[in-house]
Amino acid sequence: MKTGYTAALVAAFFLSACTARHMPQDLCPMPPECRVPEQEILTQGDLAQVFVETRSELLQCKAGRDILVQCLNGLSNRGGWK
Repeated sequence: MKTGYTAALVAAFFLSACTARHMPQDLCPMPPECRVPEQEILTQGDLAQVFVETRSELLQCKAGRDILVQCLNGLSNRGGWK
């Protein structure tokens, strides 16, 4: 009787190991959200302000994209993903 109980316990242990879900870890950082500023442009001052803000947003997006590309290339070179 003990052998059957032990066998059932071992089987349950192995089956529970098969159903465990492991969440994949993020290997590369998420890039920042790239968006276009939605401001009404009525004057040249508004245009200049939107230009400066848009340029700043673009540089942040480019930096995030460059970091992501570098990370993905590093993973590819190490065989981390295919």
